[in-house]
Amino acid sequence: MNETSKITADAELPGFDRKLKRQTLRSIFWTMGQAAGDQVFSFFVFVMLARLLDKPAIGTFAIAFVFMDVGRNIATAGVSQAVARAKSLSERELDTIFWTNVFLASAYALGIIAFAPTAERLFDAPQLSAVLMWLAIPVILSGAGNTHMALRLREFGHKTLAYRSVLAGLIGGICAVVAALLGAGIWALVLQRVVREIVCTATAWSSYRWRPGFAFDFAESRRYLRNGIDLGLAQVVTLLSFRAQDLGIGRVLGAATLSSYRVAWRCAELIGPQIVGPFGTVALQTFSRLQDHREDLRKAYVSMLQQCALVSVPALVGYAIAGPWLVPALFGPQWHDAGMIAPMLLPLALPFTLSGFMLALLAAKGRIKWQRHFALLDLATTILVTALTVPYGLQWVALGYSLRAVLLMPLQLYLIWRVSGIGVRDHVDALTKPVLAATAMGTAAALLFYFVNPASLIMIALLCGAAAAVYAALVATILPQYRKRALELARI
Repeated sequence: MNETSKITADAELPGFDRKLKRQTLRSIFWTMGQAAGDQVFSFFVFVMLARLLDKPAIGTFAIAFVFMDVGRNIATAGVSQAVARAKSLSERELDTIFWTNVFLASAYALGIIAFAPTAERLFDAPQLSAVLMWLAIPVILSGAGNTHMALRLREFGHKTLAYRSVLAGLIGGICAVVAALLGAGIWALVLQRVVREIVCTATAWSSYRWRPGFAFDFAESRRYLRNGIDLGLAQVVTLLSFRAQDLGIGRVLGAATLSSYRVAWRCAELIGPQIVGPFGTVALQTFSRLQDHREDLRKAYVSMLQQCALVSVPALVGYAIAGPWLVPALFGPQWHDAGMIAPMLLPLALPFTLSGFMLALLAAKGRIKWQRHFALLDLATTILVTALTVPYGLQWVALGYSLRAVLLMPLQLYLIWRVSGIGVRDHVDALTKPVLAATAMGTAAALLFYFVNPASLIMIALLCGAAAAVYAALVATILPQYRKRALELARI
């Protein structure tokens, strides 16, 4: 039965009241739970596949994955943001959004298939053409499932998202490992993505019982596309600002060299976007409801930013310190060069955190053009820095990318202030104590790793645990309110 009646009568919330605070806290908990369960298992699968597959296979798939991920972002075309921001949604509007996304996904999938042979020649990567053709399937599936998940998230249904993501990661990961053990090579990675998207789409449809009809409105579709494509392109450009490095390295240095860079970044992505991302997902819903309540929006922003920084900043600092020992211990000695990239990512600790909140705030306020223009600047600087540094090796590419992100932070702060009145002082209040605690933890970790020089994974884990204990003690001392917050989460 349709659930549209539930989404056309959203009560107006007066501000960041007790109910919305609890919804936000619960959603953060479940979204972080999704990130923890999904990403930890996904990372474990990636470690196994990195040990089973050769470097060219991983590098070739990394190139193909960029094209697939661009398609998935185009297929959604800002649907989550459009659904979140709408005061109400009629059947005709929902049908139009759904079929528009399916059409966009199908059109892009055909484009991938047509471009595949050219891409294989351009990157001189055998099997890339066939891999790209198969990865058109997840693009179409994503377009067919995203409307349902956006409707579920509108109701703060992040618990459903957590189950969906963990289940898809589990089934896809098992299929990939079994295929790799049977000698499937790069096709194990392709199978993982196809199976994962099938499960994601099936669970999205089962979690929200709305079924699309055929009440398509061309005028509504054009209006949606004007806004959705703007946001979709901004998302694509933001994605490419991360992954343009992959294409540049793959084109200049080859797929095998790219695999080392991807392994280093896969560890960072487990920490950075996969921690900040869940907060950004919840922030979009919360900020959208508070978009007309300036002071409540400021309070929610500062509170959520500090909570996120308490996790993301120390995690990336810890990876930068431990990476040279941790990466080869996890993936094998053949990945030692990937571990040496980790320290170059240390400057990203704050930009990673700030970027996710800026994007959520701009989307909630409807400033799609600002988001797109910043994303274009982000992409342009990434391409420039990659072109300048790639001849000197992977470490220089990583360091250049990180420093570029730091230099863009003043512009991010300015855009946040322009759209919401949230100023530098608010950011200082939110970030000072997490940064101080993470700095102390990083110093302790650096000394431990330098003097112990661990060779085993167990010893590395013990040293990381000791550094984490130092950090937890510092946070409990300088931010005692989070002891109460931890107890609240435990009761959810």
